[in-house]
Amino acid sequence: MVAMVSDAPYGFRDSVLSPRTGVVAGVVGALAMLGLLNVVEPMSAVEPSAILRHIGVRVLAVCPESCGGLSPTLVGFSAHIILGTILGLLYAASQQRVPARGLVAVGIFYGFFLWVVSGLIVGPLLGESLRRAIRSWPWLLASLLYGSSLAAVALWVESHRAPEPSDVVQLD
Repeated sequence: MVAMVSDAPYGFRDSVLSPRTGVVAGVVGALAMLGLLNVVEPMSAVEPSAILRHIGVRVLAVCPESCGGLSPTLVGFSAHIILGTILGLLYAASQQRVPARGLVAVGIFYGFFLWVVSGLIVGPLLGESLRRAIRSWPWLLASLLYGSSLAAVALWVESHRAPEPSDVVQLD
């Protein structure tokens, strides 16, 4: 007979974030991305408002009559926040409860993965100027910050969660 002993205070199959918290984490991460891009704008050729405006123009081109009076920058900002929300929800649905180091590592990897995917898949659909911006070092830093923000929210939630009672089994 083989006995396994686990000292983990939680089940590894549980999600660390609820869907609602994943949405909030995604919005926080998307806003943090824009904040970082604004901070590094003087050192880089990446202007966040121009990126948002460009995205907004692309979105508005799909619905020219029904979206006539909307600002392209506001539409681009909304698209960025919606995408951040969806990706935060995806993170919440897939991130299981693990130790803190695991949450941080997964968050950073998630941000890096999003940067790679945005450069390979999304960038070519949006035009040359936006493709250059997405493949730049400021966008990499912003993507890493997005993933780190998701991990920070997950760490905060995990630190405020009551420990689950575990079954105590006496081993002879």
